Amino acid sequence: MNNVYLRLSIAGALITLGCGTKNPWSPAGVGTSDRSDIYIINRDGTNLNNLTPGSAGGRGPQWSPDGTWISFYSGHTVGNFWAPDAYVVDTLGNKVQAFPVMAESSPGGWFPDGTKLELWGRQSVDAISQAYVAQVEDGLVQPLTIPGFTVTRNILFLDRGGQWASVWGEYGGVNGVFTTTMAGDHVQMLPCFCATVFGTYCAPGQEAFFERIEEWEWSPDGGRIAFVAAKTPFGAPRLYLFHLADSLLHPLPLPKGSGTQTMGPPVRELAWSPDGSQIAFQSNHGGTWELYAMDTSGNNLTSLTIDPEMMEDDPTWSPDGSQIAFTGSTSDGPSRVYLVDASGSGLRVLAAWKFNSYDPAWSPDGQRIAFASDH
Repeated sequence: MNNVYLRLSIAGALITLGCGTKNPWSPAGVGTSDRSDIYIINRDGTNLNNLTPGSAGGRGPQWSPDGTWISFYSGHTVGNFWAPDAYVVDTLGNKVQAFPVMAESSPGGWFPDGTKLELWGRQSVDAISQAYVAQVEDGLVQPLTIPGFTVTRNILFLDRGGQWASVWGEYGGVNGVFTTTMAGDHVQMLPCFCATVFGTYCAPGQEAFFERIEEWEWSPDGGRIAFVAAKTPFGAPRLYLFHLADSLLHPLPLPKGSGTQTMGPPVRELAWSPDGSQIAFQSNHGGTWELYAMDTSGNNLTSLTIDPEMMEDDPTWSPDGSQIAFTGSTSDGPSRVYLVDASGSGLRVLAAWKFNSYDPAWSPDGQRIAFASDH
């Protein structure tokens, strides 16, 4: 796990980058000679289609809310550094749109109307990175702002209408994570994100709740946050829920298992079910890293995968909540995209070929899955 970036899914309307433990800007197969392309395939494994043949290729596909576009990122080399480039492609593969005014850019999330995309990047190599909004059809890019805020990381929509948002930035001279309207009204700082290693994200005089916060994910309705945090410097991180309505913090401890006694983090790769009743995650609860799902009450822990030879990550729920797509990899074979029923049964590979496949993303109607592959 690398650096401090994570894909977040908010209310089915936005997927963007924020505080976490994965770095999508340095994937295997992007910015190197090992090219990857963006594919879509039907849920039943039929009608495989390469959307980016002959283009820059890419990683991290995410569908627009209306299902007509897919954002992704590729990259280029600047001296000894690799820089990301954001793109969108229509789901027929007829048009690939770049944003040439940007020296580097990474796709954030889709605006609820599907015509605009958030970008994080800079317009020149010596500029400071910031948030932008890009028009998909013509590639026009402008700074993305909220009155009273200096956005230092991202903006995330918390409702399908695009009126409420979470902002990682500075407000009133204080850095932190806030909720607000897009007009800059009704500002609330989220105190659960005050941690020692993020000391500047505490309000003046506020005592840190945690030593460190490793990743976090908003609930589909925007009213709760699931996150992984540790209270001591060398303690294993645990899973917590924070409720915005009453500012209450709820720990969700896993049942005792051999994996929970290791020094490594017991929980990572969080993913909410569409109805907000369950959270899928990766854990070494049983001694090896597998995928699990659990009710947000902390009950009904379900093992989704039991294969000590396979590493599973990138869980993502189908829009109807019946299946979970994920990436599975072994030491002696390619990584592949798999599907498993939410009950833990019906495991199957989506595209069985000898090339690496990863980054699954469901279409809004749940009938197709986009993914990246070295094919």
